[in-house]
Amino acid sequence: MVLACWMCVGIMGGKQELQIEGEEVYMSINPIKSGGLDNDPPRSPVEIPQVFIDGYTLYITGVNGDYVLQLETADGVDYSLPISGSTGSDMVVLPSSLSGTYELCLYVGYYCFSGEIDLQLFL
Repeated sequence: MVLACWMCVGIMGGKQELQIEGEEVYMSINPIKSGGLDNDPPRSPVEIPQVFIDGYTLYITGVNGDYVLQLETADGVDYSLPISGSTGSDMVVLPSSLSGTYELCLYVGYYCFSGEIDLQLFL
């Protein structure tokens, strides 16, 4: 199913809304750090990022600051991209050499947000 997504993107100090079309990637949340009192995740509510995919382009909203995007398979990590200074809306173009089903993981602070994507190489 193709859904519309609106993103606000900072351009030259202002904001501009972009409408994009893509398939929504349903994300789940998993804590990745635990332990003593100093290592407990925050107790405030966590917003799950919205991710849309259109071909090899990912549109990610709802993540501010630094995070790491990874594409993982049962064999390990096939692709990793650190993203720093996000303002809440990012567009990431994945390498066209990737093909197959991947677990898309966004590592943000104490959490990993994950969802399944399928990349098809079209010749």
